[in-house]
Amino acid sequence: FLQSVRNQSKKLLLTTTSCCEENIFMNKRFAQLSRANINPHVIRAEYAVRGPIVSRANELKQELDKGDTKPFSKVVFCNIGNPQSLGQQPISFFRQVLAATAYPLLAQRENNFIPTDARERAMRYLKSTAAMSIGAYTHSQGLEVVREEVTDFLFRRDGFRVSPSNIFLTDGASPGIQLLLNLLISHPKVKNTKFQ
Repeated sequence: FLQSVRNQSKKLLLTTTSCCEENIFMNKRFAQLSRANINPHVIRAEYAVRGPIVSRANELKQELDKGDTKPFSKVVFCNIGNPQSLGQQPISFFRQVLAATAYPLLAQRENNFIPTDARERAMRYLKSTAAMSIGAYTHSQGLEVVREEVTDFLFRRDGFRVSPSNIFLTDGASPGIQLLLNLLISHPKVKNTKFQ
């Protein structure tokens, strides 16, 4: 399923890019997305972070917490991509870079808390900001240096180049999905209450 979605996403990206180029350079009508040209897997997809299975899991957890007897002793929530709930240790590199960008002295001085590679990455990010601070506003699509890293990763993984100007960084899957849905819902009778 995921490979099918990835392949369809590549086709959609290339088709969309092609349509945009035609629209800009040849003044042709821009192709619109419809049920007819969207991958059927996407149409049937369910966002499992919430829903009946998760609701039932919450009920079972509450019953266990009250002391009810079940043929199991705990509920493991697997719907939110949280490997730490299954005992996997967090990847420390990301947290070290975040700590060093939030407190730049950790990135600027050698110390026993932040390894050299994490300090170097944090300094690269800090130098790409307006005031050596992640507290300042950045481009609405995200830091360009990070978007460039994403394009390099996509090229290594998928074999095709994407411009950093076409990358939008979000603070999680849910905001990304909401952004895309807002983009796709263009009917005038559908209100977008989030941005009004």
